[in-house]
Amino acid sequence: MGRIAVVRDAVEPVIWVFVAAFFAFFPLSGGLRGGAAPKLAIAAAIGLAVGDLLLRHDRPRVGPTQLLLLAFASWYAVAVGASTDPIASSETLATVIGWAVCVVAMASLLTTPARTVAAVGGYLAGCLAAGVWALQRWLAGTSITASIPDVDVNDLGAYTATAAVIAVTMAVMPQTTPRVRGLSALAAAVLSLSVLASLSRGSILALAIGLVVVFVAAPAARRRLTAGMIVAGIVAAVAAPWWTVQLRTGLMQKGVVADRNVSSRVEAWVQGANLGTSNWLHGVGPNTLADFLAPASHTPPGAFIVHVAHNTPIEVLYSTGLVGLALFGAFTLSALWDASSTARGRGPRRSSTLSAAGTGALVACLVCSMFTSQLVNPTLWLVLIIATAGTARALPRLSAGSTR
Repeated sequence: MGRIAVVRDAVEPVIWVFVAAFFAFFPLSGGLRGGAAPKLAIAAAIGLAVGDLLLRHDRPRVGPTQLLLLAFASWYAVAVGASTDPIASSETLATVIGWAVCVVAMASLLTTPARTVAAVGGYLAGCLAAGVWALQRWLAGTSITASIPDVDVNDLGAYTATAAVIAVTMAVMPQTTPRVRGLSALAAAVLSLSVLASLSRGSILALAIGLVVVFVAAPAARRRLTAGMIVAGIVAAVAAPWWTVQLRTGLMQKGVVADRNVSSRVEAWVQGANLGTSNWLHGVGPNTLADFLAPASHTPPGAFIVHVAHNTPIEVLYSTGLVGLALFGAFTLSALWDASSTARGRGPRRSSTLSAAGTGALVACLVCSMFTSQLVNPTLWLVLIIATAGTARALPRLSAGSTR
């Protein structure tokens, strides 16, 4: 037992480093999407969680959220098998299944405050680096909005908006140390500016609603949060002459594209909703929207047509039917319930800072999901892991008689 304890102590810092690197990697890995690196990272996380359980002789931690997520992933596989185009639908099957298993595995890995801090710190570091990079390109005139290469501006906005909510929460909660509050305030300012400069309407709305949730969920932080918003407004007004030109140019150039995007997305939402309700059991399968949208809209061959619904609930509806949508809604609501467990005084005890930050970030991510397809983006899954960290209970031990 002594040797095992020594090994555990030696492995613990390795776990901290891996967890931080894992959460920092994805906000900057847009150009690697579809490649081997993200898949290897997810596989390594799952393997590390299993190895940690074996080393500690511990039981897996599984709660209603994890069970509902596994049920959704299983139904997603059923929908792929019943798809009108199984080949196209199977393209995202490994992504959804892999992330679902990773979320469940992380519930058993992030069982200590230090590991959860490593996850939150890594996520903030990765999103902050992406936000700084995006702002540098925007201020240099390289891009009309705050964006980075090979990452959709709305996907980047989801990262920076959720991270900004976490950073703001850490900056205003009285439980955090002065040093952490100062660093978090600086990160929150940069991330918030990156969200605004992205000109992503969904991300800006997500940031605003996420902060409202923090205001409601954390009464002890309301005074600091209100004061911070006032200071941020004053600083933005003073700094306006330095970024007004870039912002005005971006708004003018993006306005033309935005008008076209609104009409095409509304058309995709209507068609997706009709497909899902008409095929209510298992939908028509993932990645099949374009097959139905082109004939319905009389789009000529070679013309641009959206291939995703840019709305996660509608994406789930047409892909997996009403059953899949119900399971998706169930596990997200369960995750919100878990995330706010401390505020309600229920479930395993967590810090009120983590509870408020997780709740606000998850709500912000769900708002972003109304304008993007988050099932194939890491943002939803990473925020889901952070929001529910430390809330699942260990499975009960089997009695001696149950093994006969």
